[in-house]
Order: sequence, then C-alpha cells, then structure tokens
Amino acid sequence: MGDDAGDTGPYSQGRHSKGPQSKGRQDEERQSALKEAGPYLTLGLELGFTMIVWSGIGYVLDIWLETLPWCTLAGVFVGMFSLFRQLLRAARKSDEASKRRRAE
Repeated sequence: MGDDAGDTGPYSQGRHSKGPQSKGRQDEERQSALKEAGPYLTLGLELGFTMIVWSGIGYVLDIWLETLPWCTLAGVFVGMFSLFRQLLRAARKSDEASKRRRAE
C-alpha cells in the first residue's frame, strides 16, 4: 500500500494522476464529451420554443381573424408535428453516431 507508483486504481495517487500530461488529457476528454453531447444540450430549448412559436402564431391568427380557438389548436398540432419530427431527427443522428463509434 505504501508504493503508489504501481497502483493504477481509480482512487490512486500514482504517477498517472499527476502532471500536465494527465491534465491535458482530461481537458481533451472533457472537450470530446461536450462536443458529442452538444446537439442534445439545446434540444429541450428547441422543443419548447417550437411549441411556443407555433402556438403563438395560431393565437395571433385567431385574434386577427376572430376565430378563437381554431387557429390556436391548429398551431398546437403543427407544433407537435414539428416537435416529433425534431425528436426523430435527433434520435436518428444519435443512432448513426453510435454505429460509427462501434465501427471504429
């Protein structure tokens, strides 16, 4: 237990966890993980804004045409269709990326 040079466990204080090389590698791994996760980090905002925008367009049309609630409902349905389309597109991209990583 006193010899840390050969200890390579996750909680070790050996030579692999010290120095500028391991710090640089950790930064590279972190950047790589963020690069892979980047498209999904904003997905929630995109989906929320999609529903807000389409519902808002429907509501504005309802006020302008005095047809409340029909255009609002149409806007909600168009928003939901767009939302599911975005989800399917994100799932497809994720699946393709997963297949590429497995092939490497």
